[in-house]
Amino acid sequence: MESEAVENLKWICPLAEPSEEPLMRVILVQGDSEMTQRVRDLLGRAHDVVVAHRPTPDVDGADIVVMVWPTQPQGRDGAARLVTSLGHGRCVVVVPFGLTADRLGIVDAGVDYIVDPYHPLELVRRVEFLGEGIRTRRAPVWRAGDLTLDEGARIVERGGRPIDLTRKEFDLLRQLVRNCGLVQERSVLLDAVWSSRDYNENVIEVTMSSLRQKLEARGPRILHTVRGVGYVCRVEQERAEVLSNLVSERDSLIQDRQRLMAHRRELMEEARARRSGGSRAGRTDDR
Repeated sequence: MESEAVENLKWICPLAEPSEEPLMRVILVQGDSEMTQRVRDLLGRAHDVVVAHRPTPDVDGADIVVMVWPTQPQGRDGAARLVTSLGHGRCVVVVPFGLTADRLGIVDAGVDYIVDPYHPLELVRRVEFLGEGIRTRRAPVWRAGDLTLDEGARIVERGGRPIDLTRKEFDLLRQLVRNCGLVQERSVLLDAVWSSRDYNENVIEVTMSSLRQKLEARGPRILHTVRGVGYVCRVEQERAEVLSNLVSERDSLIQDRQRLMAHRRELMEEARARRSGGSRAGRTDDR
């Protein structure tokens, strides 16, 4: 019956279709051999599944760990120790239905589990749900013109060349780049960077001055002062491009209007000519 469920997964679960690029890298910790094979068949349809034979898989780049429960019951304390030894931020344990004590131990360790037997779609969706949570928590990379800010690695580059920043300089730049084009008030910057509004606002100006010197040694100014309010990240080159596009669009509209006006004059002249011709023909008939 399980094999039929696996075969039918193609129409039950579209996300489990094989794909050229796997959605996630899954570490599958082997337990009961039959259960392990079923889980591998299910998840392997759409994800990169690596089978590990130890409870502490040392594999880089894993999005999620799926553990198949051993053949022998572990008991409540043993189960808690076993899942804790996985050493990964997000795990799903596949555990047989009858092992109540083992399931309690898994809960004690704060790890998610799914009971076997299960519906194939339930396992796939549970794993992908946790995996999506991990992906959304990955630190993003922000760009403003030729500047790149990698939050996770805490690396700032401009024109492909790294810039060495202090912790506060990086945090201040991150807040402004995250909200590129939006003015950040000084009180907002104190909350976001210094975690308190009790600081004197001069601390922002000092940090900003140092940050600007480092950034502007590699390119034009992108951090601007909004007097009486705060600061904003604004890429002047992009503004120039927008202005240029608006000017081009305006010129195009002017040309279209001129063509329409010329066409209108032609139509008016034709109408006058027809009226004039009709008047002359009327006078000839009178004679």
